[in-house]
Amino acid sequence: MALRKPVNYQSPYDVVSLIGYLSKRTIEGVCVCAYLTSAIGNITVAVTSRRGGLSNVPGYPSVTFLHTVGLMISKVQHPEDTEPSNSEADCLINAAGLTETDIEAGKWDHGACTLFVTNGDDPRMGQLIIQKGFFSKFEKVGQRYRVELRGLNEALAQTIGKYTEDLCDADYGDKRCGLDLAARGEIKSGTLTSVTNHYLFRDTSRTEGAEYFDNASGIWTSGLNNGFPFHVDLWNPTTKEFRLRTAAPFLPVAGDGYTVKRGCKKRKVPDCLDRNNVINFRGTPDVPTGTDFFALPSQPNA
Repeated sequence: MALRKPVNYQSPYDVVSLIGYLSKRTIEGVCVCAYLTSAIGNITVAVTSRRGGLSNVPGYPSVTFLHTVGLMISKVQHPEDTEPSNSEADCLINAAGLTETDIEAGKWDHGACTLFVTNGDDPRMGQLIIQKGFFSKFEKVGQRYRVELRGLNEALAQTIGKYTEDLCDADYGDKRCGLDLAARGEIKSGTLTSVTNHYLFRDTSRTEGAEYFDNASGIWTSGLNNGFPFHVDLWNPTTKEFRLRTAAPFLPVAGDGYTVKRGCKKRKVPDCLDRNNVINFRGTPDVPTGTDFFALPSQPNA
Protein backbone atom coordinates (compact mmCIF):
# COMPACT_ATOMS: atom_id res chain seq x y z
CA MET A 1 0.00 0.00 0.00
CA ALA A 2 2.96 2.30 0.63
CA LEU A 3 3.65 2.53 -3.09
CA ARG A 4 0.10 3.60 -3.90
CA LYS A 5 -0.72 7.24 -4.52
CA PRO A 6 -4.11 8.97 -4.36
CA VAL A 7 -5.75 9.94 -7.64
CA ASN A 8 -8.20 12.68 -8.66
CA TYR A 9 -7.17 15.05 -5.83
CA GLN A 10 -8.06 18.71 -6.27
CA SER A 11 -6.83 22.04 -4.93
CA PRO A 12 -6.09 22.93 -2.16
CA TYR A 13 -4.96 19.31 -1.64
CA ASP A 14 -2.00 17.50 -3.14
CA VAL A 15 -0.86 13.90 -3.59
CA VAL A 16 0.08 13.45 0.07
CA SER A 17 -3.02 15.00 1.67
CA LEU A 18 -5.15 11.86 1.75
CA ILE A 19 -2.21 9.73 2.94
CA GLY A 20 -1.71 12.10 5.85
CA TYR A 21 -5.42 12.04 6.64
CA LEU A 22 -5.56 8.22 6.65
CA SER A 23 -2.48 8.01 8.90
CA LYS A 24 -4.27 9.68 11.81
CA ARG A 25 -5.25 7.55 14.77
CA THR A 26 -8.85 8.74 14.71
CA ILE A 27 -10.52 8.90 11.33
CA GLU A 28 -14.15 10.02 11.29
CA GLY A 29 -14.94 10.73 7.65
CA VAL A 30 -13.22 7.82 5.90
CA CYS A 31 -15.48 5.74 3.68
CA VAL A 32 -15.22 3.00 1.09
CA CYS A 33 -16.78 3.36 -2.37
CA ALA A 34 -17.35 0.97 -5.25
CA TYR A 35 -18.06 1.92 -8.86
CA LEU A 36 -19.39 -0.97 -10.99
CA THR A 37 -20.00 -1.18 -14.74
CA SER A 38 -21.74 -4.17 -16.34
CA ALA A 39 -20.18 -6.04 -19.26
CA ILE A 40 -23.47 -5.92 -21.18
CA GLY A 41 -26.01 -3.12 -21.22
CA ASN A 42 -23.74 -0.38 -19.87
CA ILE A 43 -25.36 -0.52 -16.41
CA THR A 44 -23.54 1.46 -13.71
CA VAL A 45 -23.86 1.15 -9.94
CA ALA A 46 -22.11 3.44 -7.45
CA VAL A 47 -22.29 2.59 -3.75
CA THR A 48 -20.57 3.77 -0.58
CA SER A 49 -20.37 2.93 3.11
CA ARG A 50 -21.04 6.60 3.98
CA ARG A 51 -24.47 7.24 5.42
CA GLY A 52 -26.44 9.65 3.29
CA GLY A 53 -24.41 8.81 0.20
CA LEU A 54 -21.70 10.79 -1.52
CA SER A 55 -21.70 13.15 -4.52
CA ASN A 56 -19.31 15.58 -6.21
CA VAL A 57 -16.57 12.93 -6.16
CA PRO A 58 -13.63 14.03 -8.35
CA GLY A 59 -13.26 11.76 -11.35
CA TYR A 60 -16.92 10.72 -11.21
CA PRO A 61 -18.90 13.72 -12.55
CA SER A 62 -22.69 13.56 -12.16
CA VAL A 63 -22.39 10.28 -10.21
CA THR A 64 -24.02 9.88 -6.80
CA PHE A 65 -22.64 7.07 -4.65
CA LEU A 66 -25.61 5.65 -2.76
CA HIS A 67 -25.29 4.34 0.78
CA THR A 68 -25.83 0.61 1.10
CA VAL A 69 -25.31 -2.12 3.67
CA GLY A 70 -25.98 -4.78 1.07
CA LEU A 71 -22.49 -4.94 -0.43
CA MET A 72 -19.71 -6.51 1.64
CA ILE A 73 -16.13 -6.79 0.37
CA SER A 74 -13.69 -9.26 1.89
CA LYS A 75 -10.08 -8.35 2.62
CA VAL A 76 -8.20 -7.65 -0.59
CA GLN A 77 -5.16 -9.84 -1.13
CA HIS A 78 -2.13 -8.23 -2.80
CA PRO A 79 0.38 -11.03 -3.54
CA GLU A 80 3.96 -10.28 -4.50
CA ASP A 81 5.41 -9.97 -7.99
CA THR A 82 2.87 -10.29 -10.81
CA GLU A 83 0.36 -12.49 -8.99
CA PRO A 84 -3.16 -11.02 -9.37
CA SER A 85 -4.85 -9.32 -6.44
CA ASN A 86 -8.20 -10.84 -5.53
CA SER A 87 -11.13 -10.21 -3.23
CA GLU A 88 -14.65 -11.52 -2.80
CA ALA A 89 -17.87 -9.56 -2.60
CA ASP A 90 -21.24 -10.59 -1.18
CA CYS A 91 -24.23 -8.51 -2.23
CA LEU A 92 -27.91 -8.40 -1.36
CA ILE A 93 -30.04 -7.99 -4.45
CA ASN A 94 -31.43 -4.47 -4.91
CA ALA A 95 -29.65 -3.26 -1.75
CA ALA A 96 -26.55 -2.63 -3.84
CA GLY A 97 -28.44 -1.53 -6.93
CA LEU A 98 -28.07 -4.91 -8.63
CA THR A 99 -31.08 -6.89 -9.86
CA GLU A 100 -31.41 -10.65 -9.89
CA THR A 101 -32.67 -10.54 -13.48
CA ASP A 102 -29.53 -8.80 -14.73
CA ILE A 103 -27.20 -11.07 -12.74
CA GLU A 104 -28.91 -14.28 -13.88
CA ALA A 105 -28.83 -13.03 -17.48
CA GLY A 106 -25.05 -12.69 -17.25
CA LYS A 107 -24.93 -8.92 -17.70
CA TRP A 108 -22.58 -8.52 -14.72
CA ASP A 109 -20.22 -11.41 -15.49
CA HIS A 110 -16.79 -9.92 -16.30
CA GLY A 111 -18.05 -6.44 -15.45
CA ALA A 112 -15.58 -3.81 -14.22
CA CYS A 113 -15.23 -2.61 -10.64
CA THR A 114 -13.14 0.03 -8.85
CA LEU A 115 -12.87 0.02 -5.04
CA PHE A 116 -11.43 3.06 -3.31
CA VAL A 117 -11.14 4.85 0.03
CA THR A 118 -11.77 8.57 0.34
CA ASN A 119 -12.51 11.28 2.89
CA GLY A 120 -16.29 11.50 2.81
CA ASP A 121 -16.17 14.88 4.54
CA ASP A 122 -14.01 16.32 1.75
CA PRO A 123 -13.74 14.14 -1.39
CA ARG A 124 -11.37 16.70 -2.94
CA MET A 125 -8.55 14.87 -1.18
CA GLY A 126 -8.91 12.26 -3.92
CA GLN A 127 -9.16 8.49 -3.78
CA LEU A 128 -6.81 5.74 -2.72
CA ILE A 129 -7.66 2.81 -4.98
CA ILE A 130 -7.86 -0.48 -3.09
CA GLN A 131 -8.46 -2.63 -6.13
CA LYS A 132 -9.42 -2.29 -9.76
CA GLY A 133 -10.39 -5.25 -11.89
CA PHE A 134 -13.14 -7.45 -13.27
CA PHE A 135 -15.78 -9.72 -11.81
CA SER A 136 -15.78 -13.46 -12.32
CA LYS A 137 -19.11 -15.28 -12.61
CA PHE A 138 -21.72 -14.52 -9.93
CA GLU A 139 -22.84 -17.46 -7.78
CA LYS A 140 -25.99 -17.50 -5.66
CA VAL A 141 -25.45 -18.32 -1.98
CA GLY A 142 -28.75 -18.28 -0.08
CA GLN A 143 -30.28 -14.81 -0.46
CA ARG A 144 -26.99 -13.31 -1.57
CA TYR A 145 -24.79 -13.44 -4.62
CA ARG A 146 -21.06 -13.99 -4.27
CA VAL A 147 -18.49 -12.92 -6.84
CA GLU A 148 -14.72 -12.76 -7.01
CA LEU A 149 -13.09 -9.51 -8.07
CA ARG A 150 -9.91 -10.25 -9.99
CA GLY A 151 -7.13 -7.72 -10.39
CA LEU A 152 -6.07 -6.26 -13.72
CA ASN A 153 -2.89 -8.32 -13.73
CA GLU A 154 -4.99 -11.48 -13.81
CA ALA A 155 -4.29 -11.35 -17.55
CA LEU A 156 -0.60 -11.98 -16.81
CA ALA A 157 -1.50 -15.38 -15.39
CA GLN A 158 -3.07 -16.51 -18.65
CA THR A 159 -1.19 -18.84 -20.97
CA ILE A 160 -0.73 -17.12 -24.31
CA GLY A 161 0.35 -18.94 -27.42
CA LYS A 162 -0.74 -20.36 -30.74
CA TYR A 163 -1.88 -23.88 -31.30
CA THR A 164 -1.29 -25.67 -34.54
CA GLU A 165 -4.53 -27.05 -35.91
CA ASP A 166 -6.20 -27.81 -39.19
CA LEU A 167 -8.83 -25.08 -38.98
CA CYS A 168 -8.26 -21.34 -39.27
CA ASP A 169 -7.97 -19.57 -35.90
CA ALA A 170 -9.07 -16.13 -37.17
CA ASP A 171 -12.61 -14.88 -36.67
CA TYR A 172 -14.45 -14.40 -39.94
CA GLY A 173 -14.30 -10.75 -40.93
CA ASP A 174 -11.67 -9.67 -38.37
CA LYS A 175 -8.33 -8.01 -39.23
CA ARG A 176 -6.52 -11.31 -39.56
CA CYS A 177 -9.18 -12.65 -41.90
CA GLY A 178 -9.07 -9.43 -43.92
CA LEU A 179 -12.55 -9.60 -45.47
CA ASP A 180 -14.99 -6.68 -45.14
CA LEU A 181 -18.32 -8.37 -44.43
CA ALA A 182 -20.33 -5.16 -44.75
CA ALA A 183 -18.88 -4.45 -48.18
CA ARG A 184 -19.55 -8.06 -49.18
CA GLY A 185 -23.20 -7.79 -48.07
CA GLU A 186 -22.71 -10.60 -45.55
CA ILE A 187 -24.27 -8.92 -42.52
CA LYS A 188 -27.99 -9.72 -42.36
CA SER A 189 -30.82 -8.45 -40.19
CA GLY A 190 -34.28 -9.86 -39.59
CA THR A 191 -37.03 -10.69 -37.10
CA LEU A 192 -38.08 -14.04 -35.68
CA THR A 193 -41.22 -15.65 -37.03
CA SER A 194 -41.39 -18.53 -34.53
CA VAL A 195 -39.53 -19.80 -31.48
CA THR A 196 -39.11 -23.36 -30.19
CA ASN A 197 -36.97 -22.74 -27.11
CA HIS A 198 -33.89 -20.82 -25.92
CA TYR A 199 -31.78 -22.55 -28.58
CA LEU A 200 -34.05 -22.84 -31.63
CA PHE A 201 -35.91 -20.18 -33.60
CA ARG A 202 -36.93 -19.49 -37.19
CA ASP A 203 -37.05 -16.63 -39.63
CA THR A 204 -39.00 -17.85 -42.64
CA SER A 205 -38.07 -14.76 -44.67
CA ARG A 206 -34.44 -15.91 -44.97
CA THR A 207 -33.26 -17.13 -48.39
CA GLU A 208 -29.61 -18.00 -47.67
CA GLY A 209 -28.36 -21.45 -48.64
CA ALA A 210 -26.71 -24.36 -46.84
CA GLU A 211 -23.98 -23.53 -44.28
CA TYR A 212 -24.43 -19.77 -44.78
CA PHE A 213 -24.96 -19.12 -41.05
CA ASP A 214 -23.11 -22.16 -39.67
CA ASN A 215 -20.63 -20.98 -37.01
CA ALA A 216 -21.91 -17.40 -37.34
CA SER A 217 -22.00 -14.65 -34.72
CA GLY A 218 -24.83 -12.21 -34.17
CA ILE A 219 -26.51 -9.89 -31.70
CA TRP A 220 -30.09 -9.35 -30.56
CA THR A 221 -31.43 -5.93 -31.49
CA SER A 222 -34.77 -5.94 -29.65
CA GLY A 223 -36.76 -7.89 -27.09
CA LEU A 224 -35.60 -9.09 -23.67
CA ASN A 225 -32.26 -10.22 -25.15
CA ASN A 226 -31.52 -6.83 -26.70
CA GLY A 227 -27.76 -6.21 -26.73
CA PHE A 228 -26.76 -9.80 -26.00
CA PRO A 229 -24.50 -11.59 -28.50
CA PHE A 230 -25.25 -15.09 -29.76
CA HIS A 231 -23.43 -17.76 -31.75
CA VAL A 232 -25.16 -19.87 -34.39
CA ASP A 233 -24.17 -23.51 -34.28
CA LEU A 234 -26.21 -24.71 -37.26
CA TRP A 235 -28.40 -23.17 -39.95
CA ASN A 236 -31.13 -25.19 -41.70
CA PRO A 237 -31.94 -23.59 -45.08
CA THR A 238 -34.97 -25.85 -45.56
CA THR A 239 -36.81 -25.03 -42.33
CA LYS A 240 -35.16 -21.57 -41.98
CA GLU A 241 -34.18 -22.52 -38.46
CA PHE A 242 -31.21 -21.25 -36.41
CA ARG A 243 -29.73 -23.44 -33.70
CA LEU A 244 -27.62 -21.57 -31.14
CA ARG A 245 -24.48 -22.96 -29.53
CA THR A 246 -25.50 -21.65 -26.10
CA ALA A 247 -28.95 -20.70 -24.87
CA ALA A 248 -30.24 -17.15 -25.13
CA PRO A 249 -30.44 -15.56 -21.64
CA PHE A 250 -34.20 -14.96 -22.06
CA LEU A 251 -36.69 -16.90 -24.13
CA PRO A 252 -36.96 -15.12 -27.52
CA VAL A 253 -40.40 -14.43 -28.99
CA ALA A 254 -41.68 -13.93 -32.51
CA GLY A 255 -40.94 -10.38 -33.61
CA ASP A 256 -37.59 -10.09 -31.82
CA GLY A 257 -34.98 -8.46 -34.02
CA TYR A 258 -31.44 -9.67 -34.68
CA THR A 259 -28.37 -9.01 -36.80
CA VAL A 260 -26.12 -11.88 -37.84
CA LYS A 261 -22.96 -12.18 -39.92
CA ARG A 262 -22.32 -14.87 -42.46
CA GLY A 263 -20.66 -17.85 -40.83
CA CYS A 264 -17.40 -19.59 -41.62
CA LYS A 265 -16.46 -23.14 -40.69
CA LYS A 266 -12.78 -22.11 -40.88
CA ARG A 267 -11.75 -24.65 -43.52
CA LYS A 268 -9.19 -23.87 -46.18
CA VAL A 269 -11.39 -25.73 -48.66
CA PRO A 270 -14.08 -24.82 -49.41
CA ASP A 271 -14.48 -21.76 -47.12
CA CYS A 272 -11.35 -19.70 -47.90
CA LEU A 273 -11.11 -21.03 -51.45
CA ASP A 274 -14.68 -20.12 -52.38
CA ARG A 275 -14.25 -16.63 -50.89
CA ASN A 276 -10.91 -16.06 -52.66
CA ASN A 277 -9.15 -15.64 -49.32
CA VAL A 278 -6.72 -18.56 -49.12
CA ILE A 279 -3.85 -16.11 -48.64
CA ASN A 280 -5.27 -15.22 -45.21
CA PHE A 281 -6.00 -18.78 -44.11
CA ARG A 282 -4.64 -19.14 -40.56
CA GLY A 283 -4.78 -22.89 -40.11
CA THR A 284 -1.76 -25.20 -40.11
CA PRO A 285 -2.97 -28.52 -41.57
CA ASP A 286 0.48 -29.35 -42.97
CA VAL A 287 2.41 -29.07 -39.68
CA PRO A 288 3.43 -32.55 -38.45
CA THR A 289 1.86 -33.63 -35.17
CA GLY A 290 3.78 -34.83 -32.12
CA THR A 291 2.97 -38.38 -33.11
CA ASP A 292 4.54 -37.77 -36.50
CA PHE A 293 7.72 -36.38 -34.93
CA PHE A 294 8.28 -39.29 -32.56
CA ALA A 295 7.07 -42.13 -34.79
CA LEU A 296 9.67 -44.79 -35.49
CA PRO A 297 10.55 -45.38 -39.13
CA SER A 298 8.76 -48.29 -40.69
CA GLN A 299 10.80 -51.47 -40.81
CA PRO A 300 11.21 -53.43 -44.06
CA ASN A 301 9.82 -56.91 -44.09
CA ALA A 302 12.37 -59.50 -42.98
